[in-house]
Amino acid sequence: MEETERIKFDVIGLCETKRRKPLSCTWKNGAGVFLGSRRENSTSGGIGFIVAPRLVQKIRQVSFPSHRIGVLDLQLDRKTKVSVIQIYAPTADKDEADHTDFYDEVRETAAKCRSYYKIISGDFNACVGPKRPYEAFIGPHSLEERNEAGERLASFCETSHFYHGNSRFQKAENRRWTYVSPNGVHKHELDHILCNRKVFTDVAVVPSFQTGSDHRLLRAKFHFNNIKAMLDRMARRRPPPTILDADAAERLAELHDFEELDSIDEDYHKLVAAITSIKDGCRKKKPNHITSRITEETRQLLEKRRNLKRTTHSHLEMTLLNRVCRERVAKDHEAFTRKRLMEAAESRTSIKLTARSIAEYRQVIPCLKDSEGRKVTSRLGMEAAIKEYYERLFHSPMTTAPSRLLTQRLGDTLPFTPSEVRHAVELMPSGKCSGEDKLVAEDVRACGHPLYVALAKRFTRYVEESRVPAAWKTSNTVLLHKKGDKEDLGNYRPISLLPVLYKVFTRCLLARIRRTLEEAQPVEQAGFRRSFSTIDHIATCTRIIEACREHQMPLVMTFIDYCKAFDSVEHHTVWESLLEQGVERKYVDVLKDCYSNCTTKFRPFNRPIVVPIKKGVRQGDPISPNLFSAVLESVIRKCDWDDFGVNVNGRMLNHLRFADDIVLLTHTPQEAERMVHQLDEVGKKVGLQLNAKKTKVMRNRFADPSAVRLSQTTLEDTDEYVYLGRLINMTNDLKPEIIRRKRAAWAAYNTIKPAVSEIKNQKLRAELFNSTVIPALCYGSETWTLTKAMEAQLKTTQASIERHMSRMLSNTRTTQSTVGPDMS
Repeated sequence: MEETERIKFDVIGLCETKRRKPLSCTWKNGAGVFLGSRRENSTSGGIGFIVAPRLVQKIRQVSFPSHRIGVLDLQLDRKTKVSVIQIYAPTADKDEADHTDFYDEVRETAAKCRSYYKIISGDFNACVGPKRPYEAFIGPHSLEERNEAGERLASFCETSHFYHGNSRFQKAENRRWTYVSPNGVHKHELDHILCNRKVFTDVAVVPSFQTGSDHRLLRAKFHFNNIKAMLDRMARRRPPPTILDADAAERLAELHDFEELDSIDEDYHKLVAAITSIKDGCRKKKPNHITSRITEETRQLLEKRRNLKRTTHSHLEMTLLNRVCRERVAKDHEAFTRKRLMEAAESRTSIKLTARSIAEYRQVIPCLKDSEGRKVTSRLGMEAAIKEYYERLFHSPMTTAPSRLLTQRLGDTLPFTPSEVRHAVELMPSGKCSGEDKLVAEDVRACGHPLYVALAKRFTRYVEESRVPAAWKTSNTVLLHKKGDKEDLGNYRPISLLPVLYKVFTRCLLARIRRTLEEAQPVEQAGFRRSFSTIDHIATCTRIIEACREHQMPLVMTFIDYCKAFDSVEHHTVWESLLEQGVERKYVDVLKDCYSNCTTKFRPFNRPIVVPIKKGVRQGDPISPNLFSAVLESVIRKCDWDDFGVNVNGRMLNHLRFADDIVLLTHTPQEAERMVHQLDEVGKKVGLQLNAKKTKVMRNRFADPSAVRLSQTTLEDTDEYVYLGRLINMTNDLKPEIIRRKRAAWAAYNTIKPAVSEIKNQKLRAELFNSTVIPALCYGSETWTLTKAMEAQLKTTQASIERHMSRMLSNTRTTQSTVGPDMS
């Protein structure tokens, strides 16, 4: 990829990528990289494209019909469409049928493309030779005579009306050959570029582009009439990196009066502009931090290879140089990664975030399924699928107006204080993405007390008037893949990137109403509450399972799963729930205004997709988990479950909740069915929809085997279930969970392995081990009842990882003292 930064290009086609799995990503410099997979049960094949940063936003679709053909569709402007078809033809030793099938497939692919300009490029493994008298689409210039494969290519050009670009321009022999044989003696022109229009301005190899391949880069230049200026425009160079000078920002903020205007919207825009000007005026040069992954010695080798002319005498030297360059580049990349991760470990910063920041590319969505289950690969089609899916998800079917609750606004609003704002800002994590205002928490924190005073006044005004700036009602949404099929939009979590000042405001509101909301929550709800954790519910479940087994009592556990729970709750039910649970009306009114007439922008590629939000709480909003918990509490209160559940010290325990993870506890499947039915009926009224496919039933051997149904669907029975990260079964058998913990420990170790290999400080290694590996190995251990054999397995895993970290030989006998205190 570094070689591409040295040349001018719009699209580079790749052959023989040999990848097992396809890849669609955006490189660190903004270039788009799209790689197809090779043929199954083979190491050959694979097509790819590298698209220049300035053309990435012009991509309409990238598809790979086979391991030999790839198609890139570009929309250069409103009228100009270009399709680039990259191919890799069969070699000469293949059967005639293989060649015929290949050209038939290329012809069919080209016919399907609806672009005005169609370009076919790649390794044809053919020598075309000069033009013959009856040929209209072949030029007069060539390096050698036509062979059998060249006859096929020439026939394809003539019958399909594609102009052969190479032969249209006279070039010296050293600027024409594209392939050199392994012994360096034979040179051939096997790579070709075709186009259905006479728009070539030049076709020639680029000798300076060296990647160690036996093929040379063949570059064609085109003139597409009115868009030539756009294609020739160079991408602007990025400014040098800078960081915010917090001290200078606070001094500059003291000079601003942050005067308040009458109009809330105008005042907000002026405030954001003031913070932005302070942020932009207080930048300082970023400390010298090496970002080059390749050392100077390796660069010199690459330069030597670049300047070495390919001749018969220099072929051996070129072959050896290619091998050395590949090894050096790979070694430099590994060393760069290890060094940066080591620096992160020594500075006690997140290794995960550092690894993400130094990644050379980020993946993009290559394909999605539409509402009918059909695969969509075009970017316009994927954008339409996203728009349709989320418009349907965020659309509220409620047609009746919500009822007015008998709650009055009591007295004046207690003004917000600068200390409240400061506390809210200090709680906000650093390194997060900005919203539409382009501000982050660090910018607000740097302005200090003068800005806190200004924000406190404005927050008080917003609550008094029950009105917030209109800019807070627009957000950007990013899609994060959770797990499962990447082509299914249901497996993505929409995270809202909200304005930072809005998040400060909702944190201040949450600080005032948190106690009221938590007092309304029962002990069954442990999610997003202080002094509660997942361990509480895991311990409760395992203890109930053990007690029922000991007393031979039937037990049925139903694990509830909702479809997009946070995105489905109706807004009016949120406000009703808050008022029912004692939240003051003035805070409910201002939250109601925050959620009214909201829109969000999806930007999966480059074009924004605006979707109105009629329901759901925004994931990314600090107060949204508490709003959802309030709605769920209202739902549970309306369920008549008093006679159901397991008797615990005279009290019926019928369910446990952790946010939207609910488990129902009953003695019979009939009780479980009635509870599920009630939960579904009441939940539908607030917008919650049970996912019958993912809702599971687990019962012990004393329970009735009758099925549990939801409407006409039978809920699936399971022998084990991962609840809150812990694998639970009805025998409390820890062996499967111990296996999961051991795998998780090794996976956690692999995340810090590159950094650990460079760290010589034993104390730092121990801290990394205790903060990364031990939590993964011991998650939920408070609820374990270990046997000697299980304890030995855990000690063996820990000792093995410790040996790796301390560079001990695996066959060295580890004494008891090497086992850390966490596991002893």
